[in-house]
Amino acid sequence: MNAAPRANWDNLHKLSCDALNSIAYDNSQIRQVTVALADDQQKPRIKIAVAPL
Repeated sequence: MNAAPRANWDNLHKLSCDALNSIAYDNSQIRQVTVALADDQQKPRIKIAVAPL
C-alpha cells in the first residue's frame, strides 16, 4: 500500500493566493505572507486570514 503523497506548501499557497486574487485583494497589495503546513488526514483544509498591516 502506497502512502498518500504529501502536500507541497508552495503549491497550496499559490492555489489559495490565486483563488482570492481580485476577490479579497489584488496580488500587488500583498506585503507579507506567512505559510504553515500541517497534515490533518481527518479534516483536510486550507485556512486563510487576511488583515491590514
